[in-house]
Formats: sequence, C-alpha cells, structure tokens
Amino acid sequence: MRGIPRLAGLNAEYFERQIEGFKNGTRRNRIMLMIASDLSDAESKALASYYAGMTTLKPETSPADQAVIAAGAKLAATGDPSKDLQGCGQCHGAEGLGAGADFPRLAGQSALYIEKALQSWKAGDRKNDRDGVMADVANKLTDDQIKSVAAYYESLPIAAPAPSPEAKP
Repeated sequence: MRGIPRLAGLNAEYFERQIEGFKNGTRRNRIMLMIASDLSDAESKALASYYAGMTTLKPETSPADQAVIAAGAKLAATGDPSKDLQGCGQCHGAEGLGAGADFPRLAGQSALYIEKALQSWKAGDRKNDRDGVMADVANKLTDDQIKSVAAYYESLPIAAPAPSPEAKP
C-alpha cells in the first residue's frame, strides 16, 4: 500500500467534504485535484454514498513492533499532557471508529496513509479541518509519535459500517 486511504465504510459526509477540499484547494494532492475537479456535486454525493455503504476489509499487513503499537495506543488514549495534547480517541472515538463528518474512522486505516495525512497537516497542505484542530494536533506530534499512532490505528480491527439512514430493518 502506497499511502492510499481505505475508503470503504467512511462516513459519506466526511467523504464529500474531502472531495470538496480537493476542489477548493484546502486539501492538496495533484492526482485527487484532477479527479475531484471533474466530479459534479451529484457524482461526489453518489461516490460518498457508495463508499460509505461498502463492507470494510482490512488487507493483511506486516504488524509493526509491539512497543511502537503500545506507544501509539497510549498516545491515542491519553495524548501527551506535556504538550497540551489530548488523546486521538477524544475526537475519533475510543476504538478509532470515527465520529460523524468531522472525525473519520482511523481503525484499520493504512499506517502509511495516516502518517502522510498527519505530515500534510504539519506542512500546511491540508486546511480543511474545523477550527484548525488537526493542524494543531499534527504540529505538536514528533515524527516518532506520528509513526506510533499510525501503527496503532492500523493494528485495530475495522467494524462494519453503520447502516445508512435510508436503510429499513
């Protein structure tokens, strides 16, 4: 995996916001700019709905060192008080399953993708977060902390996506 996100099961609203971010330049990626620019609002909505409804499968990866994963688990749970940094779980959920349109699922996401995303926040290449929260978090993290939290979230199981509001039992 080359740092490409696992899209299956992502919150549809979050997905749409990311496509809009590529279109308006608040999220930079040359390839995604070309793709997103060609999508109508209806096509973006349809893609978001499609991916949100997909079953999430996690490919086999070589697990990271257990000490690295443990350091990431601690950071995700409690943050780093010395840097006034709260744990990732406060926004992304205790199990990393995401919370609405603002905080995507991290559980089972590619470690390389999470690392690249955090480095993008740090570099200022992503600016589509609410109130600059992720940029602030990323700027407080060391490269080792980024690697450990990314390894931790990659190691977590992925839960099935929540049923869409239109789905009837």
